[in-house]
Amino acid sequence: MRRIEPPESLAEEIRGRLAAMSERDELEMLREAVQAANNVVLITDPRLPDNPIIYVNRGFERLTGYARDEVLGRNCRFLQGRDTDQAALPALRAAIARGQGIRVELRNYRKDGAMFWNELHITPIWRAGSLVYFLGVQNDITLLKAAQAEQALMSQALEHANEAVIVTEAALERPGPRILYVNRAFSAMTGYAPEEVLGKTPRMFQGPRTSRAVLNRMRRRLGRGGVFQGETINYRKDGSPFILAWHVAPIRDALGSITHWVSTQRDVTERRLLERQALDISAREQQRIAGELHDALQQHLIGTALQAKALARTLASRNDDLAERAEALYGLVQAGVTSLRTVVQGMAPVQRSANGLMMALGGLATKVEELYGVPCSFVYEEPIYVNDFELATQLYYIAQEAVTNAAKHAKASAIGISLARTDGLVALTVQDDGCGFQPQVEAGLRRGIGLRLLDYRARLIGAQLELTSRRGEGTVVTCLFEVPS
Repeated sequence: MRRIEPPESLAEEIRGRLAAMSERDELEMLREAVQAANNVVLITDPRLPDNPIIYVNRGFERLTGYARDEVLGRNCRFLQGRDTDQAALPALRAAIARGQGIRVELRNYRKDGAMFWNELHITPIWRAGSLVYFLGVQNDITLLKAAQAEQALMSQALEHANEAVIVTEAALERPGPRILYVNRAFSAMTGYAPEEVLGKTPRMFQGPRTSRAVLNRMRRRLGRGGVFQGETINYRKDGSPFILAWHVAPIRDALGSITHWVSTQRDVTERRLLERQALDISAREQQRIAGELHDALQQHLIGTALQAKALARTLASRNDDLAERAEALYGLVQAGVTSLRTVVQGMAPVQRSANGLMMALGGLATKVEELYGVPCSFVYEEPIYVNDFELATQLYYIAQEAVTNAAKHAKASAIGISLARTDGLVALTVQDDGCGFQPQVEAGLRRGIGLRLLDYRARLIGAQLELTSRRGEGTVVTCLFEVPS
């Protein structure tokens, strides 16, 4: 801050007033100033036996609870107690014995027995080469020490936590946010020592497979001061990728302004691999069962139906009364074939082809109209080909779950399914005009088993799930995903 000098005329007037002031007036001004000070001020006289207190201000009385008349002539030891730091006392006594200044922190006690932390500054006052007084200025730092103890406790807890913790500054724009703290678990997870990452940005852990969709969603959430939770691929110091699940929340000051971001992180690579393997095994088993039902049972039922039809014709040619029963038997078997086809289609809804997802979504729209009587459409601006069979299957199940919720629970009168490209990604969207609900999204967690299942399936394929809904205004479920080249 630039120093502003007073006009020379004003400075001259002040110097004149000080020169005209008597020593007594000057001392009276200083005494009043010291009395009114918020700091605790006391003066001792080392020339008298036991260096007694000869002056205290009102700040001393407020802090300690002792009136001035109760302390004059006493040594400051009466403020000490059993818990007074013994390590600080020898240095304090030695400094006083040598007539030197010192700063110490020690526990002292008020008149009512309450302990407080005292930051004590001792300054010797010399006159004509002789030590005449000790000036003591004290500050109550009890709250500061408590905060420091709490901070030390939290730091130890974070250092021993199993989850990686990272704290950054609040600035989101480049080159920020700078990393201010990481714990041991973070170093173990990434391979970076703290000194290698402090002052740098978390972007250093990103790479070619890091999802831009997830990063953009995080940026939007944090930019609004919200909480973010998501998964993407990050990279260790040795260059190896891992699936990161992380939660980012703001730290705010007393005025509500964001001062830092704190993130807890986990390496979920093995867990997601096991989940995908389990899901893949389940999908393959469903495919196998569907194949057996289609190739064996369905063919058997078709053959049985043909035999029943032939029998009905034979009996009808003989005017046999059993012809009607044979015809009814044919109808029952045909209904069984239709039901079996529906079951087989549900177990293997997506064909192993590039346009398998689009065909499956079109079939889903038709089936919804047939089952629930709700108009359902599937639209797209251009063909979206998905060669990854697992990706296509999970996307279909996400759409199926969203459509089923809309038809069965939201009381929708119209449902729309769409595929469209947006910002280098593909958006699978299911929108309805139903009753809607309050998602009550908090820290990325959504209520309801159906919505949790949508989240789960989206995580398995590295997709980004967004849900917007308001009571009486319908629901929009959007799944943003990358199509492998």
